[in-house]
Amino acid sequence: MHCLIYALLLAAPTEAEVSVAVSASNLSLATTAKIRRGVNSGFEAKLEWNPWISVAGFDAFQPGALNLGAGWYRRYFMNRARFAVSAGPSMLLFDTPIDSKGTVGAFLSFEPVLLSWPLRRGTLTVDPGSIHLVMPVLSGIPLIHRQYRHGIGYAYSW
Repeated sequence: MHCLIYALLLAAPTEAEVSVAVSASNLSLATTAKIRRGVNSGFEAKLEWNPWISVAGFDAFQPGALNLGAGWYRRYFMNRARFAVSAGPSMLLFDTPIDSKGTVGAFLSFEPVLLSWPLRRGTLTVDPGSIHLVMPVLSGIPLIHRQYRHGIGYAYSW
């Protein structure tokens, strides 16, 4: 039985994607690496570094948070668009006046439309707008960084 499950997992195509995004609502960047299993729908895992930019007179650049997510995706419009949701832990990467570096909270991601254009090798992906809640501190006074992101990426399947 285990051999059959393993063979089915090997038969499903795998796709890896690297992307960068920017949020103007709460100034931040995001560098993300994802891996997906499945053809038209399936599961994905993501690792994301999310540095924050301040305009309030504090240090202009903060390391932000490290997010680790697991989620589900579904392709539509002849594989030219993708819907994805994911969630997981979020770790604060710097000390704040009331929170310690290394505090772990949660991360939620809602990507209603991710566009895809096939290239000679791989696929160009464009995120015209997605919603991310980065919440590395949930106790005491919660630290919630709401982001509306726009990004671009490159995916490769095998």
